[in-house]
Amino acid sequence: MALAAHLAATTQGAVTPAQYRDALDSLLQGDDADELLALVERVKASVEANETTQAFAEQLGLARGVSGYMYHTVPVTLHGWLSHQQDLGGAVVEVIRCGGDCDSTAAIVGAMVGAGVGVAGIPPEWRARLIDWPRTVAWMQALADKLADTVAGAQPAKAPRLFAPAIVLRNVAFLGVVLAHGLRRLLPPY
Repeated sequence: MALAAHLAATTQGAVTPAQYRDALDSLLQGDDADELLALVERVKASVEANETTQAFAEQLGLARGVSGYMYHTVPVTLHGWLSHQQDLGGAVVEVIRCGGDCDSTAAIVGAMVGAGVGVAGIPPEWRARLIDWPRTVAWMQALADKLADTVAGAQPAKAPRLFAPAIVLRNVAFLGVVLAHGLRRLLPPY
């Protein structure tokens, strides 16, 4: 997955399934990765056949949803990325349609596609709905800019400051939601 994000960020144009498979094979030379490489070969064949990610997941026996098991998650998210390299929204929706551990698979495919399309590739309505009080979209962008500057070789920077009491209030409120949800699950119907 890290290789996919790297290729998405550094390759001009779309990465072909064969390019990804060859790069992975080169990286894993000498490692016992036959099962993973066989799954990647299946991803390659499916993407080249223009199959949907959901149809591919069903072929893997995941019709009832993708589990968090690596050999389920990795091929499905790679398929979503290779099928929708310039369409973050399409990639995320496609893996969500597969069901199961879709919060994880959507986050993974979003990171892979996002590495290639950047902030401009995130659907504007998704960015407008980001709520993580007291963090704002502007605060997140400032954090990303400082991180990018640090990675690019500039001086290490501290994260933008937040009002500490607001963080405590947010966490207390979230704790209440979690406890209420947990207590509700103790009551019938189970």
